[in-house]
Amino acid sequence: FVQDDWRFQKNSSVSLGLRWEAVRVETEGNQLLPGQFSANVWSPIVQTLWQLPQLNPDNTDRIRIGVARSYNAPTNFQLVNPGFKLVNNSIENPNDLANPSLKPELAWSLEAAYEHNGADKWNYNVRSVFRKIEDLHRQDIINIDGDWWKQYVNAGHAISKSISIDTQFPLKRLI
Repeated sequence: FVQDDWRFQKNSSVSLGLRWEAVRVETEGNQLLPGQFSANVWSPIVQTLWQLPQLNPDNTDRIRIGVARSYNAPTNFQLVNPGFKLVNNSIENPNDLANPSLKPELAWSLEAAYEHNGADKWNYNVRSVFRKIEDLHRQDIINIDGDWWKQYVNAGHAISKSISIDTQFPLKRLI
């Protein structure tokens, strides 16, 4: 992971980063599904921050905008585990089955935030995130020879949108 920050004005900055991540899986055995899989991804991060001009010099108001690519690798248990059969196997209680071909989730995200830190100790943030996800992980249940098995699979694409608001203030303002 490499990242650097630059100030291009007195109250503004930009951050640039690049991360490389990789997964390689090879499975073989009498209790494992055989398979080979590898994935590599470069994840760039670009973020800029503008501190807005203040009427009160003790306050700080900022706008933050960022674009990033994220990588969510499957867990070792999702990729490699022996297929244990449960005594009370049913569709409600399926056995676990690994998927050595499970690809990582990749997402591009756009984030925008307004941040306020007040001199009166009242702080709040409004944040919005739009994320486009590829190779979404989803748990699938299948029947093999009368036994129910759950397995993580890549379920296509998804879009995630969120808005969050958080605040901090001293309780003595209310009491």
